[in-house]
Amino acid sequence: MQQKVRPNPHFDPVRHGALTHEDYFVLTRIDGMLTVREVILETGFPVARAIDIVRKLKRCGAFLLPHERPYTPRPAATAAAAPSERAAAAAPSERTRARAAGPAEGAPSAVGTEPPSKRMLRAPLAFADLSLTAEERAALDDDSVALSREDRERVLVLLRTIERGTLFDVLGVSPDADKKTLKRAYFRVSKQFHPDRYYGKHTGAFGPWLSRIFEAASRAFDVLSDDAKRAEYLDVLAGRPPSGRTPRAQTHAEHARELFAKAEQLEAAGERIEALKYMAGAIRVDPQARYLRRAALCAQAAGQLSLAEEYAKKAAGLEPDDPSCARVLAQVLRAAGKLSDAQRTLEHALALNRHNDQLHTELERELQAVRSELATRR
Repeated sequence: MQQKVRPNPHFDPVRHGALTHEDYFVLTRIDGMLTVREVILETGFPVARAIDIVRKLKRCGAFLLPHERPYTPRPAATAAAAPSERAAAAAPSERTRARAAGPAEGAPSAVGTEPPSKRMLRAPLAFADLSLTAEERAALDDDSVALSREDRERVLVLLRTIERGTLFDVLGVSPDADKKTLKRAYFRVSKQFHPDRYYGKHTGAFGPWLSRIFEAASRAFDVLSDDAKRAEYLDVLAGRPPSGRTPRAQTHAEHARELFAKAEQLEAAGERIEALKYMAGAIRVDPQARYLRRAALCAQAAGQLSLAEEYAKKAAGLEPDDPSCARVLAQVLRAAGKLSDAQRTLEHALALNRHNDQLHTELERELQAVRSELATRR
């Protein structure tokens, strides 16, 4: 769990054909800079679900452990394979026999000899090159979304670039790009695909895809603009062992802040379910009351009242003297129809609040509304 994992350069997710969008999302978190544990937390999925996906990706040959050498995984089996195809698959090819026999005398090793530029996509992907899933085809033809047809195609192309290419491909730069070039490329991608560009607009399936692109571009810029991280990433691409560089590890608090910032972006874009996944990740890493309060309100807005109540109660338990935590809990209880509990919680919040006149006025107003609803019920 503490070993850094890297993508298998010979794994083709499209050719494999058995991966879901969640699988693809987790695969994009694996870039050679994170451990298995960090990948699981980075996804924001429930831990059990994230572990299942990571195990599936390992079985597929999608990523490599530090001691493993790149290899070509077998594609997912197809039930309709023709007899001639099965026979061809069973017969070892000349290339297979040569590989089994080992490299020719004097031939260089396959690992570490190919420069990073050769591991990149041979050419930028074009939309005509893509093989779309049913979900992607439906999203592409959905004219109700706020993106133009051209922008929709660009999103799908960049998603495939994230899946197949390197961090250099994501930003559209060469491996020798300087920091000025990286910054220009990052600003270009982030400006075009930032989720806030479509704030308040209908984006459909493209909402989480835009967030994913923005996150990948931010990650690429973060790694490639840092000399130590970039050198380590180049080592990973070339299949070389780490050069002994030890960049400062991210603290739990920093990782939680990063996850929560992503959650806030998704929530602002109206993608509350996706936002809750990142909030859950941040809370697991660093369970602060402010994260729990925000997650409770997000869950309430998403209609997940049981989850909202769980978060609100945890926040109130962490900060029992904070009237804001009690207020959020009362709001959730009221939304769940637990008016008597909401009334008691608001009365408790008023007792805790001794200095904030504005908050006192708002709590009084909310308490009066709850009492009116209770009277109507009776």
